[in-house]
Amino acid sequence: MGTPTAVSGFDENVWYYIGIQTEQYSFMTPQVKKHEAVEINFDDSGIVTSKKKLDLSKAASVDSVDRTTPTFGQEQTLLKELLGNLSNPRPDLGNKSRDGGTQ
Repeated sequence: MGTPTAVSGFDENVWYYIGIQTEQYSFMTPQVKKHEAVEINFDDSGIVTSKKKLDLSKAASVDSVDRTTPTFGQEQTLLKELLGNLSNPRPDLGNKSRDGGTQ
C-alpha cells in the first residue's frame, strides 16, 4: 500500500491512509468528490491484525494559518532581479581562457 499518510503518535503499529479526490472546473474552488480514511493495525512482528474504514462524518475541518515566516535579506522586484547584474558586472577573470591558462 505504500508509505502511510500518518502514523499514530501513541502507537507506531497503527498506520493511517487518507485519500481525497477533488474535481475543479476552471478557476472555481475545488469540490471534494470522495474522501476516505483507513486505519491499519500491526502486531510487533509487522503482521496486519486489523483494518477498518474510518467514519469521516466526525472529522473536523481545520483552517490553515495565514502567516508569513520572516526571513533575512532583502526583497527585490522582478525587474531588479532581471537587471541587477547590469549594475554589478562579473569581475574580470584576468583574461583566462576556458582551460585555465592565460591568453
